[in-house]
Amino acid sequence: MENSCLKRRGRIKTGAAFGMEKLGANTDSAVYVANVTDYTKANYTFNVLRDATPNHEFGGNWTVFQRRFYGSVDFNRSWAQHRDGFGNVRGEHWLGLEKLKFLLNSGRHELLVVLEDFDGVIAYAKYDDFVVGSEAENYTLKSLGNDGLLDP
Repeated sequence: MENSCLKRRGRIKTGAAFGMEKLGANTDSAVYVANVTDYTKANYTFNVLRDATPNHEFGGNWTVFQRRFYGSVDFNRSWAQHRDGFGNVRGEHWLGLEKLKFLLNSGRHELLVVLEDFDGVIAYAKYDDFVVGSEAENYTLKSLGNDGLLDP
């Protein structure tokens, strides 16, 4: 299984520049509607998966922007598909570079990468300042901050 998650430092409040509204059952990990209003569009909404599990003692409340576990979704896609996203947020998916950029523009964010092989061996890395450029900059990685690869 492979997950890439981001976490905003501090609490995310509904109704602020970046808000979340829960969809579905009353569980900790669920699909939420992200409402981003602080970038180039006045009101941009999309679904995101929020992971509330402890994530190797890094805590919950992570937004999952890439999720793969069985290879049921082909990630060999066009530029436009990587920009816009594909798959289903309840399963394997890539949220999309533009949506990721919208989320990151709402404030400082952490990045947690969790990799698990088919034998259950887990590796992870955590960074404290995840920033990517705009589409005009090809969503270039601008910063990861500190921390990095951690022992499993």
